[in-house]
Amino acid sequence: MRTIAKTREKFKPLESCVEVSESILIGYFTTIKKVFTKFDNWLREITEPRTKHKIIYPIKSLMYLSLLMMLPSVKSRRHYTELFRNTETKSVLENILKEELPRIADEDTLAYLWDKLSVKELIELKEKMLNRLLRMKCLEQFKFHGRYLIAIDGTELYRFKNRHCKHCLYAKIKDKYQYFHRVLEAKLICNGMVFSIATEFIENSPDSEDDKQDCELKAFHRLAKKLKKLYPRLPITILADGLYPNGPVFARCQEYNWKYIFTLKDDVLKTVWVDFHGLFNQSETAIGAELEQPEIFDEEVRYRWQNSLSYDGKDFKGKVNILAKAGLNDKGEYETIRAFITNYKLKEESILEIENAGQQRVKIENEGFNIQKNHGYQLEHIFTNSPNGMKVVYLLIQIAHIINQLFVQADIMKVCRKLNSLRECFEKLISAIKSPWNKALEDKFNDISSKEFQLRFDSS
Repeated sequence: MRTIAKTREKFKPLESCVEVSESILIGYFTTIKKVFTKFDNWLREITEPRTKHKIIYPIKSLMYLSLLMMLPSVKSRRHYTELFRNTETKSVLENILKEELPRIADEDTLAYLWDKLSVKELIELKEKMLNRLLRMKCLEQFKFHGRYLIAIDGTELYRFKNRHCKHCLYAKIKDKYQYFHRVLEAKLICNGMVFSIATEFIENSPDSEDDKQDCELKAFHRLAKKLKKLYPRLPITILADGLYPNGPVFARCQEYNWKYIFTLKDDVLKTVWVDFHGLFNQSETAIGAELEQPEIFDEEVRYRWQNSLSYDGKDFKGKVNILAKAGLNDKGEYETIRAFITNYKLKEESILEIENAGQQRVKIENEGFNIQKNHGYQLEHIFTNSPNGMKVVYLLIQIAHIINQLFVQADIMKVCRKLNSLRECFEKLISAIKSPWNKALEDKFNDISSKEFQLRFDSS
């Protein structure tokens, strides 16, 4: 997929800073309205959790303001107030959202809403967005052998010295307990884009016994059931790390007719590894004929694979396939660099494809969690102490991330690709949101909004 910085020299010099900012503003909101044509209705359909006679701000406008707070370059609730609580932003949003606002809601008003919003309905909103993208068929070019790649991984969100809530996970570190919150994500991998397709919070039940905490593998089975219920006929290949190769996970994938490619570590499934290495130590068949070993070999790298290795474990008795890649170490000996276990049949012509697909798993960490934690989304920042509010904020970040990736890659106004960085792009968007609205901008916005739109991506 193209990168913004590398293509800059191909374009003419930029227009004025104001024109660029205005074009980005138009592109951002047009992307939302054109891709998710029912987005405003979806926001209005969210159950109103506030006391009705005390409501000043419509829920739609508060949801848009919440998404603006999750833009890269907005560092906190206080920073949001400094950026957007002005008459210019009020005018811009009123004209774009076609909704009158008494003023821009302050940070505490948004936090109050988050604390009360339904987590279930926010998850449903995200699901509607992904269903829309799938129905548009704009992501089909990213399929692998006719299936969508879905990476699954967990991450820590917050850590506390003292128990934060009744759902906290905990661990004893240096004779002291620490408490934390985690989440398990399923993300649709589309080359350089990753979209949250399902979310499962990893948390303790208040009624659970002290020694039976929730964990990533328990959460996986809950997440898998959600995925199957939401997308019963979606062709899926699951990508995951070395935690996942085990009988119950294999059985779940077999039950749901999912393909999988999991990272396989040396200390996992030892009996399968023994069989794998044992086959390569045999040089002849029982009748003395030389064996043809499934191997791709050159001076620096060799690939070995075996199909139909027997695995008899908890909840699963069947066949698995292993691919191992080895490279030369400092002693001139071959040692395993990486290995995968899969239910794809391994053939010489598909080995490199399988390896590449298995490597796509890291994108949930790099383009997903790392971007959201360290490049603007403030995923680990505590916007609210409310357990419910924390989940709502997490989901708002996932929704904002979906919108922002589509906005940059679709680049309706053809200006994002001309800039030096994504940070510059979102800084100009923020600049436009807090600048005066004018007739020329309104005409341009209405003109672009009225045109036909087809979402296309560069898959290179």
